[in-house]
Amino acid sequence: CLGVGLVSTFSRGSWVTVILAPAVLLVVGDWRTVLRFGLLAVLAAVIVDVASGGAVSGRGVASLEDPSALQRLALMGAGGLMALDHPLLGVGPGGFGVALEEYGLLVPGLWDFVPSAHNAYIHMAAETGLVGLLPYLVLVGTVGWRLLMRAREVRGGAEGVLARCLLWAWATAVVLGLFEWTLVHGAAQVILLVVAMGMADRADRATAPAP
Repeated sequence: CLGVGLVSTFSRGSWVTVILAPAVLLVVGDWRTVLRFGLLAVLAAVIVDVASGGAVSGRGVASLEDPSALQRLALMGAGGLMALDHPLLGVGPGGFGVALEEYGLLVPGLWDFVPSAHNAYIHMAAETGLVGLLPYLVLVGTVGWRLLMRAREVRGGAEGVLARCLLWAWATAVVLGLFEWTLVHGAAQVILLVVAMGMADRADRATAPAP
């Protein structure tokens, strides 16, 4: 059901994210899961593509000249210009849409003035500058490292499965940030739940005396 929903969105960014994110499990040696998931994803894509008359492959090929994809690249460019002009503090939290009225005119071919850079890192840099971007990158790196260490430490049992699932989920959020402003609506809540679960210690582990 999740696969059908994902395909039905025709979101290329989501498709790429789902394909790339499992690769993080290679770092913890879980290549079997990556291989099984990759084969399943390819098989599902082929079946859906054949059943839909080439809709999936057509969507991928169209990315090279699709107006919506080009507009997203243009919005990222506008966000980059904002960040360069306001490197320290940005244009202000929530100010991307207002600033786009000025900076969007500097990007050739941009006509879809959507108040989002469609990239979490560029969006953060545009609205909050280095003051916001650097702590955000520290958060991304710290949580990712903690989840990676937990997944490498705990191998077996339900706890090991949960550790790998949380690492996979975090990698999904990090990669998706290249295509979307992720800290919005329900996605932000899910991401924060993953962070909370990943950074929490089991009670018995946390209170156990040091050897």
